[in-house]
Amino acid sequence: MSGAFETAAGAFAVVGVVDVVLRTGREIFAFLSEVKDAPSNIEKLLNSINDTVQLSQAAKACLKSLDTGHSSLPKAETVLSLESAIKALNRELQSLKGTTAKFRGSKTWSRVKYVLNDAKVDKAIRNLESNKLLLSGALTLACNELSARGQVETVQSITSLSTTLCTKVDTQTQEIKQKLDAHHQSILAMHTNQERKIVSTLKAQHSSQSKQNADANRKLLSRLSSASLEVIARQKELRRLAKQNSRHNLTSISILTSEIMQLRKSLGIRAAQPIQYHRNILFFGEHRDMIMAYLLPLQSDLDVALESLIVDHGQEISVDHVHWLQMEFRRLIASAAQESATRFPESTATSIDEWCYPLESNSSSSKMSVEQQLQRPYSGHQEESLHANRTAVMPRSHVTSSNQMWSTNTPSGDVYISLPPAQSAGGHDQTGTEVGLSCMITQNRSTFAVNARFRRVSDGTSQPKVQTQLSVFNRVEGVYDVYWQLFRRGTIAEIDFAYRNGTISPFHVDEQGSNYYFNVCNSVILPVASSEFGALC
Repeated sequence: MSGAFETAAGAFAVVGVVDVVLRTGREIFAFLSEVKDAPSNIEKLLNSINDTVQLSQAAKACLKSLDTGHSSLPKAETVLSLESAIKALNRELQSLKGTTAKFRGSKTWSRVKYVLNDAKVDKAIRNLESNKLLLSGALTLACNELSARGQVETVQSITSLSTTLCTKVDTQTQEIKQKLDAHHQSILAMHTNQERKIVSTLKAQHSSQSKQNADANRKLLSRLSSASLEVIARQKELRRLAKQNSRHNLTSISILTSEIMQLRKSLGIRAAQPIQYHRNILFFGEHRDMIMAYLLPLQSDLDVALESLIVDHGQEISVDHVHWLQMEFRRLIASAAQESATRFPESTATSIDEWCYPLESNSSSSKMSVEQQLQRPYSGHQEESLHANRTAVMPRSHVTSSNQMWSTNTPSGDVYISLPPAQSAGGHDQTGTEVGLSCMITQNRSTFAVNARFRRVSDGTSQPKVQTQLSVFNRVEGVYDVYWQLFRRGTIAEIDFAYRNGTISPFHVDEQGSNYYFNVCNSVILPVASSEFGALC
């Protein structure tokens, strides 16, 4: 107990020392603030003194809080640490006060520096900063002490409130439970009464409804019996009329059949009319069922290309030739659509032009093995027929060499258009006039080189006919070595196998549009094959 009183007395004593520190610090701060032309270390000293005064005020408030607490007395260690730090600050401030007290005269640095030189100022700053750290640590301990005391008081308050609240909640819970029990009993009684009333009402309604249903069933049975008799009588009458109508219809059908037979005999069978073709179209390509897929994407691009060509080079070309090319390409699309429609089952469509597929002449022989084909006796009939068809559809001439090639840019790529010179004699309807186009199209990650040529040729009549050649080649990259090895060192059987499984094809071209068959055959050992496929390129 005596230790507690001693601690309290020590706290009072420390408060007195704090008051001395505060008073001394303010006096020194006031003195130094009035010094004119003071260096920067004086400003640092003023800041240290100001911090010391503020920490001392905080220590004083903390000591008072420790002293006025009722739950527990302050610990001796906390008070002693605060006392030690405060006394150290007091000694340093008293030393500064004694130094400044010796000064007399105007407060300028040129005079003050003789009693308070830079060395003393730096030493005072170091001592004050060190004592500030000690006081800060002591204040931290004191604040922890106050925080612990506050937590204890808070826990006690919460415990007391929790006990009171639990008591009130238990009381209110009992009251609510009693009220709920009473309310539940009243609801059960009310429900029982309502249930009895509803059951009695339902029984009465069920009895009444049963009587009404019985009366209605008796009336319905009587009506159904009479209606059934009427239906049976009507069915008998309808069967009699149906038999009578059937006999009458059979008689009418036999009469009509005999009349139709007589009419057929009198009219006879009408002779079949030969098909009149308007154009001859030669198609070189692997897939004849893909012709529409090749042509349709080009229609809009060709319109853009021709319009751009007229705008940019209208003075250098013949507009009639451009319009003729546009019209012939549209007719080619329409003819391809009609040709495609003829291949559908049960289709009544007929071709409006004569389409020629030269490579299909070998379609039957392609199914035989290479040994069977080599054993067959040679006949040049098919080759002569193929050559005749080519000559009839697109006879070779030097017209294309005199044409001008124009390149136009479209959203899908460049389109190359072949037109006769604008100053050439005659119009676009003159025999031998030729126009054409070529471009690259991409479908399903495959690129195709499409070339279309339209030429007027004479068939012995006054009006020349239009002959068309449509070529579609597949652009394949990086297979030149395959062709070279096959045609250089491969056997006929190996070449035939590669052709059947699609490794090589007469319709493969490289990036520049050159045909692999033609290039390899021309540079190796097959001049016959090169002349055969040279017309395709």
